[in-house]
Amino acid sequence: MLHVRVVSPPSVTGSLLDRLAVVPGVQNLIVLTGTARRPDGDAVLFELQESAANPVFRTLRDLRLDRDGPIAVEQVDASLT
Repeated sequence: MLHVRVVSPPSVTGSLLDRLAVVPGVQNLIVLTGTARRPDGDAVLFELQESAANPVFRTLRDLRLDRDGPIAVEQVDASLT
């Protein structure tokens, strides 16, 4: 399981959420509207099954989020489900 944190420009966040919502490997999708600073934007956090990582990372690149702001990906060592 991966934990992903993205800063999304408000103009892109809706499209990002629409795309993430249909990926079976995305869980615990959290949006904190207008909370990110430097760069300003929306904080989007979610857990991601490793099998879904490539399509999700492709989506982030397609939306140019890899150029506009930070993307952090962390390996989750333990998760209680």
